[in-house]
Formats: sequence, structure tokens, C-alpha cells
Amino acid sequence: MSKIPANILINLIKNSIDSFKAEFMSKYFFRQEIYLATILIIIAFLISETATEKILLISSILIMIIVDHLNNLIKLAADQISFENLHTVSRLKNISNALVFFAIINLISTWLFVLFF
Repeated sequence: MSKIPANILINLIKNSIDSFKAEFMSKYFFRQEIYLATILIIIAFLISETATEKILLISSILIMIIVDHLNNLIKLAADQISFENLHTVSRLKNISNALVFFAIINLISTWLFVLFF
């Protein structure tokens, strides 16, 4: 197994932070997601009793954010690729929207399960 040099890892982290800052400053809905996620993560720490519950609640929030951004990337890429095959592009967008729906269901069901069972 090869090791990643420290300077590459540091540059990777810096680029990720810069990308996060740029997205945060330029996208209103991204800021709203981050604010809501921060509030939910604080609530998760307050209401959960075990480490497993904390991990479940917080990971469901992070999965929702990740899937939503992948959805945005898929839509952006689909619009850039081709307008010739609109059926395929439309289907791709519908599938990515369905993935967001499943992430929302995952988040809600996880929170309900931890809170009430």
C-alpha cells in the first residue's frame, strides 16, 4: 500500500476548503443547507443517548447534503453534455431527483426511528 505524500494531502485539504468557501459564498441554498445541517447536528448531540445514535443522525444529515450536491452536479453535467437526446437527459435528471427523495426518506426515517424507538 503506497503512502500519500504530506504535501499532496495538505494541498487536497486546502483545495477542498477553498471549494467549500466558494460554494458557501456564491450559493444561497447551499448556505441554507449548511445552517440547517448545523442546527440538526447540534440537536443530534443533545437528543441522542449513545454514540451509535449520534452517528446515525449526523450521517443521515451528511448523506442528504452529499446526495443533493451530486444531484446538482448531475443536472449541470446533463445540461452541458447534449441537448440532442432530451429524453435521456430528462431521465437522468429524474433519476437524480429520485436519489434526493430517497436521501430525504433516509433522513426522516432515521430521525423518527432514533427519537421514538
